[in-house]
Amino acid sequence: MSNQKKILELLDEVRDENKSSTVDNNTPVPKQRLRTIGQGVTLGFADELEAYTRSMMTGRPVEELLEEIRGGLKLYQEAYPKSAMGYELAGAVAPMLIPGGAPATMGRLATRGAVEGATYGFGTGEGTENRLSRTLPGAVFGVGGSVVGGKLSDVGAKTFEALIDAARRTTGRRGASVVENEIQRIVEQTGKTPEEVMKDIIDGKILAENRTIAATVKAYRGKGGKAASIIQSALEKRPMQLRKAAQEKLKTELDPIGDSGQTAVRNRAASEELTAAAEKRGYAPFKAQNVSNAVLSELETILKNNPDIGQILNKAEGRSGNNLYRVDKNGNVIFSRRPSVEEAEKIRRQLQRTADSEFKDPITYGVGEETLELEKGLRSLLNTSVPDLMTTRAQAAAVRTNRDAFTAGRKALSGDVNEVIMEIEDKWAKNPQRLQSFKTGFLAALQGKFTTGQNRTALRKLLQEDQKEGMLLRVLVPDPSDQAKILRKLDIAVESDDVAQIVLKNTQTAETQMAAAAMNRGVTPAESMAAIGGDVNSILSITRKFVDSFSRDLSNAERAKIADILVSTNPQIVLRALKDERGIAEFQKFVNKITPLVKKAGARAGQRESANIGADFFSPVFEEPIRQGIGLLAGGMPQ
Repeated sequence: MSNQKKILELLDEVRDENKSSTVDNNTPVPKQRLRTIGQGVTLGFADELEAYTRSMMTGRPVEELLEEIRGGLKLYQEAYPKSAMGYELAGAVAPMLIPGGAPATMGRLATRGAVEGATYGFGTGEGTENRLSRTLPGAVFGVGGSVVGGKLSDVGAKTFEALIDAARRTTGRRGASVVENEIQRIVEQTGKTPEEVMKDIIDGKILAENRTIAATVKAYRGKGGKAASIIQSALEKRPMQLRKAAQEKLKTELDPIGDSGQTAVRNRAASEELTAAAEKRGYAPFKAQNVSNAVLSELETILKNNPDIGQILNKAEGRSGNNLYRVDKNGNVIFSRRPSVEEAEKIRRQLQRTADSEFKDPITYGVGEETLELEKGLRSLLNTSVPDLMTTRAQAAAVRTNRDAFTAGRKALSGDVNEVIMEIEDKWAKNPQRLQSFKTGFLAALQGKFTTGQNRTALRKLLQEDQKEGMLLRVLVPDPSDQAKILRKLDIAVESDDVAQIVLKNTQTAETQMAAAAMNRGVTPAESMAAIGGDVNSILSITRKFVDSFSRDLSNAERAKIADILVSTNPQIVLRALKDERGIAEFQKFVNKITPLVKKAGARAGQRESANIGADFFSPVFEEPIRQGIGLLAGGMPQ
């Protein structure tokens, strides 16, 4: 309702109703504002609706009332032509100013123009023949008027938007907000919203670390002064800081239980020491516990048939001058004392290692099976006689397996990545501790690269899904949330390094020179391309160019303020620069918001006027044939 009221007020300013208008007999003509508005809103049917309503209430004939209403409207249109047209247009346009609905595309404008043009032509006619004769030309001219009106309104609204924006930029150049205007221009080049920029800063990124504006940042550095030193200082330090932050994030995800101040290798070594001590304590009770008779008999058989198996024990005991056993001339095993459970367990482990070695050689594969059977037999007897040994052995085995997983992780980058992934899935992923050991080994491999010249390359490869490092990272950190956090840190670090490489080089490229020329001009590269391409927006871009006549070069102090914002890690500082709260900016937002409504309203106004002109001009051509056709139909009907 407020929009309609505004239109009426504008119409009141241009109408000539303040002049005395009379008919031939000098009788003042009554104003028909509401009726005229109603005609526009209802597409010409308001007179009939009023006539039928009043007839029901008063009992007067409809035709008499209709003639009276139409007569009053006709006199009003003759006495006040501008006012009458304005109020009827206001009524026609008012429904289009209600927000919502589908966008006003060419197809929709044409369809609506045809339907409403035909309806308007029919509604403004009198009598059946006249109504029908006005319908077709109303539809045809309604299509053209709707499309042309919509297009003209669209261009006009966008041109007005450009002028408002130009005014905003111009006033900004004359006040303290020139810094904010320039920051907003730079952010427009990134293609990001203020909210996205804020998120970047919260994540640890600064505005200057964006590849799309690297040339602009370089241009500011190239101007020298305090701005250059601000940018130089930030971009020299931050890449290394961000690489370290990314590496720390990798460490947190791949080795969450390790000491954050140590490398994965050092943490593993410390863990190995603790594990070895724990294993030693675990086996300590079995050092003084002698084996059972059954185990003793089994040991005699094993050592008699496999003399090399016991050599490791004799070698250890030989240091004290007391071998555990000897073999007499008849081949019998003679123990110097009764073996302990710990010594029996060492013989079992030696059998297992020997079997593993024999299985690797095709020639001794069969021998390996026999050795493994001996190991299983001894294991069974030990488990039966010393149940606690099973728990200690399992713990020791887990330690050794985790050690193997760590070693495999350290070698993951040197093998075929697909085979490594299969090994992870089949061998390590089924046990959380083994998988963690593999992750720690993989981290150790990465940290080895981080300390060499491969630092930057390794970070980039971790970002890429088709690189070995990136593939393994995604397999080892499958959780989407955790993975996104790592990749975000990596991306920020890599982009910071890329921008620093561009900005800190001394060569001024053509792109940098263009960026320098655009400083404080409000012109983006996209607008320049639009002007060359001949798009509608190029017209608007040309309109904005008049701002350049008011622009001036930024001062050293202003460039320093802009540089401070470009490298700021405080989201609030950047947000204040991006939020333009001045009245002209608020008005610009309002204009942008109503532009689609203006396009619809323009289409409705064009459709209404075109339909009226077409119906008035062409209805006499169709009216007589229609009358004859109706007569023929009426005459041919059965009586």
